[in-house]
Order: sequence, then structure tokens, then C-alpha cells
Amino acid sequence: FAPGKMKMPRANHGALVCGNRIYVIGGFSSGHHNSMDIFDPATGTITSGPPMKHARCGFAHAVTP
Repeated sequence: FAPGKMKMPRANHGALVCGNRIYVIGGFSSGHHNSMDIFDPATGTITSGPPMKHARCGFAHAVTP
């Protein structure tokens, strides 16, 4: 199993599972990110999600019903 690569390296990002997908949100590498990568384990693909209004790093996150 070799899924696709995320669009950029990240540290201090958020990650959560919702609707059979894994969302990797924000983070830091050469600066703070406002981007999101969405991993679909069924297909092994990673796509870009919509950008956030503000970059985030080291934040709390949750999925609600």
C-alpha cells in the first residue's frame, strides 16, 4: 500500500476522520499553512480541500454529528 503524497510537509497540524476520509489541516513547515489535504483510503488518493481563512498551527479540532 503506497498512498499519494501530501501536497507539502507539515508539523503541528490537525488530523481527523470524517465520512471515511482523513483530513490533514493547517500546520507549519516553512511558515503557517491555511491549506487542507484530504486522504481517501478507498482510492489511496490525496486531494486539496478549500483553504481556511486564517493559517493555523497547534490548534484543537473536533468532528460533531
